Amino acid sequence: MKKFVFRLENILNFRKKIEDGAQREFSKRKADLLKVENEMETVRVNLKAFIRENPYKEGTFTVSEIVAVDNYISRTHGTIEQLAGRIIAKEDEVYKALGVLVEAKKERKVIENLKQRKFERYTDDLNRAENDELDDINQLIKNHINLLIKRYMF
Repeated sequence: MKKFVFRLENILNFRKKIEDGAQREFSKRKADLLKVENEMETVRVNLKAFIRENPYKEGTFTVSEIVAVDNYISRTHGTIEQLAGRIIAKEDEVYKALGVLVEAKKERKVIENLKQRKFERYTDDLNRAENDELDDINQLIKNHINLLIKRYMF
């Protein structure tokens, strides 16, 4: 019997490449999200450290220094809000990339399951053909033995 050949092997390879691309895209989007989240955490930590180091005390600051500190804190809060908006957008991108990845995995899995069923059918056919061959050989041996018995018994 001839070697197992899956005619849709090229399609399976193509689907694997699509899945790999989707996986890379998902990983890239996830890394971008983590980068923005880390950036936001850094800004928050810096703001907390700034507030801890520069507490408002009566008579310690001039009015212009208080305004400058207040402006810095306001700008930092604005930056945090912008980063929060970017995080939401990045989470949406990650979610979409995950959807594409899940779909690519499903499409690849369909072809792999088909390949597995075809291979199982091939092995069943191969085993059936081998068993038929063995049955034929056994029948020939049995006939030959019977012939020898008849020849030497009479």
